[in-house]
Amino acid sequence: MLKIVEGKTIPLPNFEEHIKSIEEIEIELTGTCNLDCPICLRTINHPGKNKLSVDFWIDTIKSFPNLKRICIAGSYSEPTLYKGLFDIIKYLGTTDLQCEFYTNSSLYDKDYWRELGKIFPENIKIYFTICGTTEELHQKYRRGSTLKKVLENAYAFLETYKYKNDYLQYIKFSWNLKDSKSSEYFNILDNFHNEEMIESIPYNERFSIDNEEYNMISHSDAFLKIKENTLKLFEEDSTKKPNIYCKSIENKFLYIDQYGVSHPCFIFAKEHKFYNQFTFNDINENKLKSCWGCDTSCVSKLNRLKIDRME
Repeated sequence: MLKIVEGKTIPLPNFEEHIKSIEEIEIELTGTCNLDCPICLRTINHPGKNKLSVDFWIDTIKSFPNLKRICIAGSYSEPTLYKGLFDIIKYLGTTDLQCEFYTNSSLYDKDYWRELGKIFPENIKIYFTICGTTEELHQKYRRGSTLKKVLENAYAFLETYKYKNDYLQYIKFSWNLKDSKSSEYFNILDNFHNEEMIESIPYNERFSIDNEEYNMISHSDAFLKIKENTLKLFEEDSTKKPNIYCKSIENKFLYIDQYGVSHPCFIFAKEHKFYNQFTFNDINENKLKSCWGCDTSCVSKLNRLKIDRME
């Protein structure tokens, strides 16, 4: 059983059966971050700090018998702030899991990153994130870090890293689109084996942020219509049931926050800090109202698949 910070066992109905169905988890190691990115979920609704033991996380990972994938993404936090990180990484290297690790790489000195590179196993992909090829562009969003520091640490990691599962991640905003195609960007990319370009949703809409400069590339009218119709249905008659598409169900996914509490996804955790009585069937039966107007990757993918969310 997972435990919350107070030490209470989470009373999940039929949880043992639910655990057997899970193939992918994301874990939140600390709940805090050294940066202050303007539209990060953490800055809008900080879930609080907590640091569970290395043994807790290893036991938690082992508790999922059919687990295939694990993500240490830091939806609310920077994973390198976790003091037992090296032990977690070493353990994951002994498993057959497919793993992903995301970092702002702006903490510590180059020696730390060289040591991390030495122990980083082949089964973990690592992503280093930038938002521009100049300090002005990068710091416009990645507040609290410098491009120079991020790249120095990333390059130090690559000095001792033995494999080819490193990624340069670039987050595209309206104000850095040209930069993402520049020769300066490709000069930086040459130091990495892989790249990932992020095009996300219009954050100012999701979080009622008026500042257009932080708006991502806009979605199509069809995307917005899906959300509009779904929320309208809920407002008119909450007894009606939209045909919800859920990425967590498709991927058999579970998000575990820094208290050890499980959620369908990190967006859901933002609204229900200690909600712990759910199964996939709850989503299918439309018991989770937070899922009705989901405007994250679930709806984005739904739009691409051209699946009608409405009955």
